Amino acid sequence: MILKDEHNLIADGIARSSDLIGVIILDSKDRLSNPNVSFFAVWHIDKWIAGVSCKSRVSSLGVIGIPPNKFVLLNENGELLFVGGGQQSTEVISRDVNLPLLKLSSINGSLYASGMGRQVYRRLSANNWVSIHNGILNANATEFVGFQVLLGEIGNSIYAAGWRGEIWQYNGSDWSNKNSPTNIILSDGVITSSDDIVFCGRAGIIIRGIGDRWDLIADGFISDDLWSVVEYKNSLYFSSQRGIYRLVNNELEQIDIYIDGFHGTHYRLQVLEGNLFSFGEKDILIFNGNSWTRIATE
Repeated sequence: MILKDEHNLIADGIARSSDLIGVIILDSKDRLSNPNVSFFAVWHIDKWIAGVSCKSRVSSLGVIGIPPNKFVLLNENGELLFVGGGQQSTEVISRDVNLPLLKLSSINGSLYASGMGRQVYRRLSANNWVSIHNGILNANATEFVGFQVLLGEIGNSIYAAGWRGEIWQYNGSDWSNKNSPTNIILSDGVITSSDDIVFCGRAGIIIRGIGDRWDLIADGFISDDLWSVVEYKNSLYFSSQRGIYRLVNNELEQIDIYIDGFHGTHYRLQVLEGNLFSFGEKDILIFNGNSWTRIATE
């Protein structure tokens, strides 16, 4: 199993389908001496199959294709690995500044990479990435501005958010900075069925809005940082590293999960094919709307 060594941890995960999942594995005891090594493992139809050893630390996982047919691994330097169909290929994004790339996003079938300095790049075709951060790029490595999440399209716009609570809207040619109700780092976001956006972030912050109007809807209900948000069966679900929460009347209610072998770890949420997936340091969970199951990891 992927976590047979007690020092191994799941750093992130993503599903291509209900029976095909990819995860990034790190060795916690090796973080100081060899911090850039990671391992990509794949779970397929109830078993773990051989993965890929990565010589660099993967900063984000994504998928490409409709339906998804490849996993995509991005490191901070803009190097990408595409894995699927028994094949691998690589690409490199030529960054405009020497700052980390943090996030892969798939928007209407196109792949985007974003990160510090407010970098945003769009993949037009294989090995063809173009920057779209005209007018907002910040090359000052000490100012700590950048994007943790990229969403779209909604009203023909892409929205980006991240450090300092910044929210930006891109209309296809120009970016505009929105009046955010917080200066706390925003970690994730989701376009809801109501055609607005919900962002979550550090210290339990949750904001909601669209265009020029953004409202704080939860602040301080929990002290944990919120790392992920999805909409599942008309409800909003959030995850910290210690729990999954559902938003009810603008308050967070923790979900009780009782499964044999469950360590109680969470981080990333995903909705796919009618299921809610949860990826944590020691746990991979799948919720079908009625019950939870846990994928064996050790």
